[in-house]
Amino acid sequence: MRKRWMVLICFILITILVGWFFTKNGDTKKASDRDLDEENFLDNKEAIVYFSTTADQDTYGGGKSAAVFIDHRGKLMTYEMEGLELGSIGVKENEILLVDKSRFYKISKGFKRIERDDYQHTGDHLGFLEQTAGFYAVFNSGYDKTNGGYRSDFYWEKDGHFEKGVIPFFIEASVLHQGSLYTLSSSEDEKSYQLNEVILGEEPIVKQMLEIEKEENSTTFGQLQTDGHHLYFIRQTGALTEMVKVNLQSKEYYFKKVAAYANDEQTFYKQIPFSYKRCVFLYQDNLYFIDGFGDVYRISTKTGNSEKAFSLLETSFEGSLEVFPKNGTLYVFSLEHENRLAKIEGFNLLTGKKQEELVLKDFPELNTFNTKMHLYDFVMIHPEND
Repeated sequence: MRKRWMVLICFILITILVGWFFTKNGDTKKASDRDLDEENFLDNKEAIVYFSTTADQDTYGGGKSAAVFIDHRGKLMTYEMEGLELGSIGVKENEILLVDKSRFYKISKGFKRIERDDYQHTGDHLGFLEQTAGFYAVFNSGYDKTNGGYRSDFYWEKDGHFEKGVIPFFIEASVLHQGSLYTLSSSEDEKSYQLNEVILGEEPIVKQMLEIEKEENSTTFGQLQTDGHHLYFIRQTGALTEMVKVNLQSKEYYFKKVAAYANDEQTFYKQIPFSYKRCVFLYQDNLYFIDGFGDVYRISTKTGNSEKAFSLLETSFEGSLEVFPKNGTLYVFSLEHENRLAKIEGFNLLTGKKQEELVLKDFPELNTFNTKMHLYDFVMIHPEND
């Protein structure tokens, strides 16, 4: 009996010591609604990363997501939510919108949970709608049991609450400009791309713009981009990656080669971008594209000429990665899961030189024996070099 008591006491002491060790050395804590409700909560935050389980884990109610807030000193706070595969973070100056399968979470000199009527299993992206001075969200909602066919639900913020509309097709990529959502989809026979202009509202107005022939097995990377005069997107066909440029007025379009790769299966999979959402973006008069090798291509929107601007460092290219461009800097977040070491690096878009690095030790362990969480988004809020 005495031996059992000794074993129990030792177990309790070990548990206390382990707990003390991780509290002492792991500079992270779980954030509560009260923490997020503090008026100055975002003031010292540098970045946020979003992790979630996949949609299939929600089939049995086991899905979850987490937003990890990172301050300038590398201190971490984790806020847990329900799951949403491909979930996103919306950012606009000192306002943040988080999302899971059934709610929005808005942080803006205070905190607010906003319930949605419908469950969503897969996200697409979040953005900011200048006309209503609020956020909008697009979801990959799946098959419409009521009306048949595919649907993409979207929500937009107006006077402190969210309205909802339904777009009756799958969206491969999109971009918002002056109140219109421009969307890229594929035809049912997969032989053409379809570009549409969707005027947002409870009953959205879909205007067909044009069709572009689609090569067999072509795929698109990233979201649509626009400078107000043209739409741009990146597509890959076999070993060839191209920029597609579409004139919004004349509807004329052309293709420009960005890169060509070895035509073998291993290379094909390796060059697929690691950043689903942000591998394509505009900066000044150039379109940038980041492939799966970490090569950053700069494409002139005027001439269509492409060059390999720079490549990410090998040490930046380990584990899970996401990127975020801001004010001429490409920020790269990387997480090595085994040693729970993460870092944020900043690279100058014009020179490719590394400008800064923030190392994050003892990154919170988000996985459990039956829950696997994936990195889906990363945003910078207040970079120190701004």
